[in-house]
Amino acid sequence: MNQSKRAAKVFPVARTIEEFTFHSNLLALNAAVAAASGGSGSDLEVVADTVRDLSRRHSAAAVRFTETAKRTDASAQSLPDADGLSV
Repeated sequence: MNQSKRAAKVFPVARTIEEFTFHSNLLALNAAVAAASGGSGSDLEVVADTVRDLSRRHSAAAVRFTETAKRTDASAQSLPDADGLSV
C-alpha cells in the first residue's frame, strides 16, 4: 500500500470526530432546553455547560487532526512509491 493510501485512512477518523462533536452539541442543546423549561434546573445547566465545553474541545481537535492529516497526505504524495521495494 502506498503512502497516500495509508494517509487517506485517517480522514474517516476525522469525520467520526466531527460527528461526535455534532452529537455532543445536540446533547448540550437538549440539556440547556430542559434546564430552561424547568427540568432539574442547575443540574442540567451544569451538564449542558460541560457537554458544550467538551464539544468545543472535540471540534478544535477535529480541525487540528484534519489539518495534520492533510499535511501528511500532501507529504506522502510527494514521496516516491515504496511498494515492491525490499528493505
